[in-house]
Amino acid sequence: MASFIFQNGWEDFVDLYSLKKRDLLVFEYKGNSKYSVFVCKEMDCPAGAW
Repeated sequence: MASFIFQNGWEDFVDLYSLKKRDLLVFEYKGNSKYSVFVCKEMDCPAGAW
């Protein structure tokens, strides 16, 4: 399994999406160091949403 580290901009990302503990983030690698992300807030995430 590959791993990655957010170095720059993570705090801005958290603020932009108002992320809190127990929110779910699913990242999909698109290639060339680009990702898409599905953000599911704790209370609004239906089972099987991703």
